[in-house]
Amino acid sequence: MKRLVFATTVLLLIFAVAPMARADEIDDAFKRFRADDGRTAAEKIPALKAFIEARQNDPNVLPLVSLLGVFAEEAGDKEADKWGTAIFDRLRDKLDAASASEGAENAAVSVPVANVKTKTVTLPGGATMEMIYCPPGTYMMGRRKDSPCKESHDVCPQIKVTLTKGFWLGKYEVTQAQWKSVMGTNPSDSESLGDNLPVNNMSWDDAVAFVKKVGNGARLPTDAEWEYACKAGTDTVFHWGDTCNGTEANCNGTKPFGTEKKGPNIGHAVKVGSYRPNAWGFHDMAGNVAEWCNDRHADYYLVHPEELTDPKGGDSTVRYRTVRGGCFYTYSQAIACRSVKRDMLPPDWPKAYVGFRMAMDE
Repeated sequence: MKRLVFATTVLLLIFAVAPMARADEIDDAFKRFRADDGRTAAEKIPALKAFIEARQNDPNVLPLVSLLGVFAEEAGDKEADKWGTAIFDRLRDKLDAASASEGAENAAVSVPVANVKTKTVTLPGGATMEMIYCPPGTYMMGRRKDSPCKESHDVCPQIKVTLTKGFWLGKYEVTQAQWKSVMGTNPSDSESLGDNLPVNNMSWDDAVAFVKKVGNGARLPTDAEWEYACKAGTDTVFHWGDTCNGTEANCNGTKPFGTEKKGPNIGHAVKVGSYRPNAWGFHDMAGNVAEWCNDRHADYYLVHPEELTDPKGGDSTVRYRTVRGGCFYTYSQAIACRSVKRDMLPPDWPKAYVGFRMAMDE
């Protein structure tokens, strides 16, 4: 049942980020294949595969690919699941490429998308992780003065932050498959939804144990590094613009930010990469699961009101660690998914809505 909910979720997401010309056709097909018409999952698979194959270059077909995964699991059809996974990965790459082109054309990025460097890291246990390089640079950390939102944990007014060293950051949130490869267990409450969902339900201490086991300069990103990567050269409320109703990110869309359109309220994590990436190629930096940062929580503007270089957070008297990005959880409205939004939690608190993204030194 959870997998079916996930498939419905992907339908909503893809309609929000892909061209709408084929939306009605895909919607009708999705409802038709889901309908209880007396056929078993195994009996529906051939027709569903044929429908997908005829449209395998159209990203709008992704919700049908997810539905195929549901049917394949029910029918125990590993070949159909393998075929659908290959289609999903290829179409997601196509969506990434289209988003990168759009970001290069429209976003005020300090590094052109075409010049962004990537690498693949092999983790202990054999799983791999895609990473994107963030070069040294300067940006304005925190909330603009003209923002309609006033949150106590925001960095406000904005502070000029310079990062003197480049770093690598995970293209996606750490997945359950990657966690299991390194740690041998899976603490997630959404394990039944699949290995490619973000790992969650782990504390800051657990996340640190993961990166230490990876080694080779692996670590959690600092608070300032996380926002730098999330904004990717933008200074809008979200990395895609100033409005969000729950279709641009996996968050509670019942209380929109800057729009009256009501978006979905999914209520659980979804597969990494289900949403359009930012201008540098990072996925899910708004919504899905919130992300631990390495820093102790700090009110930067009380210490350095104008400019900071390589800030590392609060001192050892501060227990709470910074959490970034907002999440799927019921109370995580769009306001919590702003690029500047910060929260804090005790380092030993595992939460079902918190995961993390791995960084590495250059």
